[in-house]
Amino acid sequence: SAESRDDARTRCATSMGVRTLMRAHLERVLLEARFMPILRGMEDEPLMALSLSLVRFGVRIVEIPLSSNRATSQVAELKRALPADVMVGAGTVLDERQAAEAHSAGADFVVTPHVAPDVANYAERHGLAIISGAMTPTEVHQAREAGADFVKIFPASTVGASYISALLGPFPSLRAIAVGGVGPENAGAFLDAGAVAVGIGGAISRRAKTTTEPETIDEHLEAIMASLRRHQP
Repeated sequence: SAESRDDARTRCATSMGVRTLMRAHLERVLLEARFMPILRGMEDEPLMALSLSLVRFGVRIVEIPLSSNRATSQVAELKRALPADVMVGAGTVLDERQAAEAHSAGADFVVTPHVAPDVANYAERHGLAIISGAMTPTEVHQAREAGADFVKIFPASTVGASYISALLGPFPSLRAIAVGGVGPENAGAFLDAGAVAVGIGGAISRRAKTTTEPETIDEHLEAIMASLRRHQP
């Protein structure tokens, strides 16, 4: 009916508006922090302690990879507990079903390890931002064509920072995030090569998995944040 078509158009327009806002907010928090914490396989209490510590340092983004049975519940818990301006994303999203689960849990964005047009389409329809994984120039092009807001170059450490600057030759407007084997010791090289941000996993979460003491976590994060601050734009 005409009424149902109008409702569908309204829902589509609303999703597009939300997605535009999500994309803009994602860009803002990534460019402010220059890194995205990837908090994989953590128990609930250490995850919350680390996330709160990151917020104290001004980080307004975390990614929870969907690699454990608790991951979607953790996304929901972080959305409830953290300030409203903190973006909580679901990572390792392999297909539309997982994107829907992440969306239901309250995720603001999804991250794929590969070019996933079905996930990008879901994000477009439901107002989510999306970071798509890619490696080769062909995959980078495909990810952008599919609607990726940012392209995750993964695994970045296997190709090195110079690969980012090489990709910016044919793709000068590429908004690349270097992920995979990136830590405080090499993050600066990727940022200097033109990555807009880096994803850091183990170097962030390793210490927090063994303690929930805020002072210990803060001390560990301070060293990481100091190395990243030297590469603020």
